Amino acid sequence: MSLLRICTRHVRFIQPRMRYIQSSALVFRVIQSPSVENVSFSGEKESFQLPFNNGTRIFASKRTSEILRSLFVLKLCSYDVVAKHSMLVLGSSGRKRERAHTRETCPFFLVPTTSKRLLRRLVSIRTDKLYVLVLVTNIINIFTYSNREEMFDRNAKAILDCIEKTEEGGFSQMKVTAICSPLLLNVLNKHLGPYEMSVDIPAGLDIQNLAGGFDHKIKFPVLKDSQNAHLQNVLARLDTFAKVCINRNVRLVIDAEQTYLQAAINQLVLALQYKYNKSQPWVYNTYQCYRKDTLNRVNANLKLMDKLSFHFGAKIVRGAYMTQERQRAAEMSYEDPIHDSYEDTNAMYDEVIYTVLQRVRDTPAEVMVATHNEQSVILAVERMKELDITSNGKVAFGQLYGMCDQVSYLLGQKGFSVYKSVPYGPVGEALAYLARRATENRDVIQRTEKERSLLWLELRRRMTLKPLT
Repeated sequence: MSLLRICTRHVRFIQPRMRYIQSSALVFRVIQSPSVENVSFSGEKESFQLPFNNGTRIFASKRTSEILRSLFVLKLCSYDVVAKHSMLVLGSSGRKRERAHTRETCPFFLVPTTSKRLLRRLVSIRTDKLYVLVLVTNIINIFTYSNREEMFDRNAKAILDCIEKTEEGGFSQMKVTAICSPLLLNVLNKHLGPYEMSVDIPAGLDIQNLAGGFDHKIKFPVLKDSQNAHLQNVLARLDTFAKVCINRNVRLVIDAEQTYLQAAINQLVLALQYKYNKSQPWVYNTYQCYRKDTLNRVNANLKLMDKLSFHFGAKIVRGAYMTQERQRAAEMSYEDPIHDSYEDTNAMYDEVIYTVLQRVRDTPAEVMVATHNEQSVILAVERMKELDITSNGKVAFGQLYGMCDQVSYLLGQKGFSVYKSVPYGPVGEALAYLARRATENRDVIQRTEKERSLLWLELRRRMTLKPLT
């Protein structure tokens, strides 16, 4: 019996007015909650309050062993030496595949790699009153097949399987590098990079020409014949993904990647949005706010959408490749594209969210506020109140399982769309993903006092068998 069939026998997936993300991850929606200072949000018909630190037992459903493990991991991550070297620590663990590390530490953040362990985790999540959606997708390694197009076709089939397993009204998430050679993206990036913050792009490189490639053959003048042939296959795959998503009433979320690939990826996503986001946002882009130019790029894309009459849809993140980006900039002697400080990144994130929320208020635009920063969540809710945006599904919040849980649970309880993502797949790939998240959210991981205090509160309650005030 397949893993998916085993899981579906134990978990109910469909819930009204819920959306889910699928990628190489397990995703679930929260229905309970609390968190850090009082924030209120009032819409036309409903009033929301985020009573942080109000004594609500967020972790009442956790086993004592899970609470102890969480306290240990959160305390460990609070040390700068651990957070700073997470890429080295987790990367080494992934290569060695040490069972003790995978079994004892990783379950705090991700689902184990065997079907038996996965099933136990699913049952545990259901006990926590969390709705579960399982996706079993292994993107094939780039060195597995000598035939490049065969490899990308197999990856495309895996992504289509993910979309087919996504519940109606949900999300399916993917990376362009799963279906397109980074070498081609890098070539395109060199030509498109100078125009990332511009509405006007030279003829032949514009999104109208690129979007034409979804329906007929096109030829980019800057590419060789073999590169154009590969690009045509990439466009066909993306077009198929979008069509299947729309037929299933599913949003397609395309991840952002490294800056030396992102201008090309962004152009592909804009072309797909140009074709399919005419009435509503079926295709989501991703914007990384650790980049110094993000707000300018967002504004340029919004102007382009106004000019060509299609709608904005995006996931807003801080970014996942900071260490790699800084190292490459230093080695190749060009200006570091990443903000100098975490505070600058926060300021960019909040400004981008406010800009996008204004578009959400005035158009069919949609956004996912993907952040583990508590203040950014609070500010986003305040902005929604200021702009009179209700929790109607056009704005969603997302965090990784094991991080910022107290905020996630509270938002879910108050009627917001909230997503908790758990990476699932080969140990090496999952740990590399977590290492990037740890680096990206280093400041947040180190400041876990609030979550740890709530865990201690629950542990003390169990030890004393008395309610705590």
